Amino acid sequence: MCQPRQPYGFFGVSGCGKTTLLRCIAGLETQSSGTITQKNVEISRLPPSARDFGIVFQSYALFPNLTVFSNISYGLINHKWGKEKINSRVNELLDLVGLKSHSTKYPGQLSGGEQQRVALARALATSLTTALAAIVPKVAI
Repeated sequence: MCQPRQPYGFFGVSGCGKTTLLRCIAGLETQSSGTITQKNVEISRLPPSARDFGIVFQSYALFPNLTVFSNISYGLINHKWGKEKINSRVNELLDLVGLKSHSTKYPGQLSGGEQQRVALARALATSLTTALAAIVPKVAI
């Protein structure tokens, strides 16, 4: 069982199922057996939008036609957050990842590291808590 507010990692050789496990937890794939429990609630059959979980893929999967601000706000819009709350949350995350001055740029105008930080901010955006933000300062950005 994972403890709240603690970072965890998955290690293993190529092809052992690390990404598949994360995709199942995020709701992007359905596991073949077992259950996934989050905060004492079984979430195995919930859609990704109903889970408090973000994932950053190796490719970052940024929308090339959207600005940094729009990429980060994408999930918040889909969760039907109000405009003022979206602006506040995105600006908070831009500060957190050090990209406030890049909010109007497009992914193609960013370095790989900057793109990675946009993907991280987008993953954190819909989190109902900022628990994961506590580990960001410990990560070399």
